[in-house]
Amino acid sequence: DAEFTKCQNDLTKAESRNAALASQLANIQPQLNSMETKISTLTTQLSNETQRRITAEMRTEECENKLRESEGTLAAVRSSELRKLKEENEELCERLAFVEGEAEDYRNELMAEREQHREEIEDARGDV
Repeated sequence: DAEFTKCQNDLTKAESRNAALASQLANIQPQLNSMETKISTLTTQLSNETQRRITAEMRTEECENKLRESEGTLAAVRSSELRKLKEENEELCERLAFVEGEAEDYRNELMAEREQHREEIEDARGDV
């Protein structure tokens, strides 16, 4: 009987401890549920933020690619325009040289005619 009583006392103590643990678990359960809800919310927010970051990085990369492409196009246009300007400059320099040559020829003709008129005037004065 003593052993039986001891077992009953042990069982009562165990039941008492189990009841206390069950009570503590019941008190902790709402906190765990709240934490699980918060973790779920944070996980969703993290997922959304990650997706926004990935989208932003992709847009940034697209913009950088467009910028590089635009810079390449701009460089090509500048190079083409520069080449055209150099060609036009060369053509204008050639025309200028030709016009200067013609102007020099006309100047020489005018000076020759002036000299001829001067001589004719002097001859005419000498005749008078």
